[in-house]
Amino acid sequence: MQIVSFLVSFLMHVALILVTLITFSKRPQEFPEDLTRHVYEVELSHFARQAPEPEPEPEPEPEPDPEPDPEPEPEPEPEPEPDPEPEPEPEPDPEPVPRPDPEPDPEPEPEPEPEPEPEPEPEPEPEPEPEPDPEPEPDPEPTPEEIRQQALAELQEEAEQRRSERPAREPSGALEVYQAIAAEHIKRNWRFPRIGREEDLVVRVQVEIDSGGRILDYSVVEGSGRSEFDSSALRAVEDTSRLPEPPGDIRTLVIDFNLQDML
Repeated sequence: MQIVSFLVSFLMHVALILVTLITFSKRPQEFPEDLTRHVYEVELSHFARQAPEPEPEPEPEPEPDPEPDPEPEPEPEPEPEPDPEPEPEPEPDPEPVPRPDPEPDPEPEPEPEPEPEPEPEPEPEPEPEPEPDPEPEPDPEPTPEEIRQQALAELQEEAEQRRSERPAREPSGALEVYQAIAAEHIKRNWRFPRIGREEDLVVRVQVEIDSGGRILDYSVVEGSGRSEFDSSALRAVEDTSRLPEPPGDIRTLVIDFNLQDML
């Protein structure tokens, strides 16, 4: 670095001398040269050698390389102007909305029909009384032989019935009294049908009971000839279902239902 400083200093002195020479070389043209003057030859190199060496200047810090000028940003290309939008076609005039037809006046609601008066219930027709059965035609009179045979058959049947009742017969007093009490209880529930009063109808019903008087079974042992009359007697026994407790070993009763007794 000292060599560089020296060279710089030397060049500066040379330049100064050259400027001086050039300046004096121009003066003779302006002023006439005085030939009487003595000319002194000056040896510059001698002065240069004797000149004190300049103190070395401190090395200047190297200047940083100048930053290159930034390249100018390219101007943005102008955006192409958009094509002008076509003018919108004029909208057609809206079609006139047709006015709705006026709604017709609502028809008046029909008045409700009056409810029909309930028809009076017809009075029940009286049940016709059942026609009396036609009287049977009289049987032809039996011959004397037929009368004799019928009488013998009846006597024989009666004898057999007495023989069959004899072992199971209770003392007449207790059986008759209890049988009458039982008949009274049962006949309270007897509702006989409408039958001509002039008829003499009798149905005999046999009733089986237990020791507590509860009716176990019943049946017709001798009918009246009229099924509706016989059925009315059986219904009376069924509706009773229980009798007073019987005395002793009484378990079988025979009760007569006589129409004439109920009139």
